[in-house]
Amino acid sequence: MHQQEYIQKLTAKPSHLEAEIAAIRQELDALPQQSTKPTLRETATAYKWSDKTALKEQFANLHADLNIRGKLIGAEALQQRMREAGLAHNELSQTIIATREE
Repeated sequence: MHQQEYIQKLTAKPSHLEAEIAAIRQELDALPQQSTKPTLRETATAYKWSDKTALKEQFANLHADLNIRGKLIGAEALQQRMREAGLAHNELSQTIIATREE
């Protein structure tokens, strides 16, 4: 008879598990649905750093505070001028770092 009881317990386990899974599914279905994930554009506009107008204004104020004058140029134009001046790759930035460390 011991074997008969063991078989009954084993056959009852899947039924018990199925009932538990059904209860979990019902609870999951009752949870409020989350809204759809925002798009990259919606997320980016939420951050202040994505506002180029504000950044340009901040840089203009920084340049004014540091008394930096002249027209700003892009990275490629700067690299071209560095090549024309005979500066090696990264020579300018290495000089700035070395000066800062002194």
